[in-house]
Amino acid sequence: MIDKVKNFKQFINENKMYNEGELTFVKPYELGKPIELDSDVLTLIDEIKTNKWVVPISITKDGRIVDGQHRYSALIELGVNKIPVYIGKQLGSSGRLEKVYDGLPIPIEI
Repeated sequence: MIDKVKNFKQFINENKMYNEGELTFVKPYELGKPIELDSDVLTLIDEIKTNKWVVPISITKDGRIVDGQHRYSALIELGVNKIPVYIGKQLGSSGRLEKVYDGLPIPIEI
């Protein structure tokens, strides 16, 4: 059980990190509560267990998930300690980032 979800902006300020265009890691629940398990999340759990890699979750600098809510939930369910995230600048009010992560998937230890 989680006592409290840390405010992401406070986390950024405390650690003086997380610049736009940066690939980094967050701890489980730092981006909020995961979505409930559904068939998409269960499928991702199986894929991550098999492949042992994942594409980073795309977030804004204030910690809002733009792409990857299902991956975030799957990684938390799997008990992963470090969740890869790509931080970008939001493209207007579109709900997307101006630039997308174009690197390789990140290896995951389960």
